Amino acid sequence: WKDTVEQIRIDPIVTGIMLTVPGGTYSTSCGTSMSSPITAGGVLLMVQAWRQTFPSGSQGPRPTPAMVKAMLAATARDMVGKGPGTNPDTKEQVVYAKGPDYPTGYGEIDIGRAVKLIQAAALGNKKGFIQGTIPATARKVNVRYQLSAAPKTAPSVTLAWDDPPGEPGSTSVLQNDLDLRVRTPDKQTLQPF
Repeated sequence: WKDTVEQIRIDPIVTGIMLTVPGGTYSTSCGTSMSSPITAGGVLLMVQAWRQTFPSGSQGPRPTPAMVKAMLAATARDMVGKGPGTNPDTKEQVVYAKGPDYPTGYGEIDIGRAVKLIQAAALGNKKGFIQGTIPATARKVNVRYQLSAAPKTAPSVTLAWDDPPGEPGSTSVLQNDLDLRVRTPDKQTLQPF
């Protein structure tokens, strides 16, 4: 991993991705068709870092799909502020709100930050991640994680899980419906968004 990738910035809306085209020349293309393969390549680099960081398989041979999703969301760079274009209906410049939003999701992926998160967890750093299994029960399960010191910035918590498939003919979309609530030292309960 050393000197391989420090950061991947995906900005297909503005600059696009250079491609080879028939005739031996290059062209630029953009949109989700271009960001998807770049993201997939970035995830492969994360899996490579995972395997090198946890060679004994202590966290499994590769991150679960939920862990990949959580790491991408938790390490994405928020695209708050003015966007690259204008709204076709209002003709005004697009402005992105702080935090996850419809046009930008969680923001730009940052594979370098995701790799640092993996490495921090291997060192026992509290800025890493917690991965676990919740027992298959139909009851409320509380997971407690306590910070040892007051953080310099507000902590960020991301919850993701791999839901098992439902029984054939089931009307339930989710087998496990997990909700995230964070309780502060002054007994205040925070919910997402």
